[in-house]
Amino acid sequence: ILIFWAILVTFYIIKTPDDYTHHDSTDHAQYTQIITTQHRFPKPYEGRETYHPPLYYLVNRTLITPFLSNDILLL
Repeated sequence: ILIFWAILVTFYIIKTPDDYTHHDSTDHAQYTQIITTQHRFPKPYEGRETYHPPLYYLVNRTLITPFLSNDILLL
């Protein structure tokens, strides 16, 4: 199952254009931005995706933040 998943993800990454964003990608980025810049969890009513559990966003922040500049985080 993991091999199938890895092949599927690789194919998806290769076929997806660089400038393509999903309908809710900015909302997920907003959640990560709040955790990263304000050092708190967002309230459920602060955005369209802020009602989700925070584990994904904590992992996202931990993996992504070292590679981003402050200018990108503040967008």
